[in-house]
Amino acid sequence: MMYSASVIAIMLVIYAGGKLVVEYNQEGIEAYVKGGSVAKEILGSIRNATAFGTQDKRAREYEEHLKSTNRAGFMQKPVLAVMIATIICLVFFNFGFAFWV
Repeated sequence: MMYSASVIAIMLVIYAGGKLVVEYNQEGIEAYVKGGSVAKEILGSIRNATAFGTQDKRAREYEEHLKSTNRAGFMQKPVLAVMIATIICLVFFNFGFAFWV
């Protein structure tokens, strides 16, 4: 009976952690795409950017998108670490219970 409970617990941990990891991953990809569109726009009209002196403003805008991507990546790593640690902990608890019984 304990074995089926541990399988269900592991599946719940994978589901919850996977959902958060996918959410942060999508957030990072969206920010990266927005930053890429800013860079593409600047490179497409580099003469205008140089003529009007908007390079620094656009560079800061691009940097904000990259910081957003980094933030999503940094949030994703602890979630993944906790998910893996919980799964391993559940497996070891299961082994301990099996030896105890």
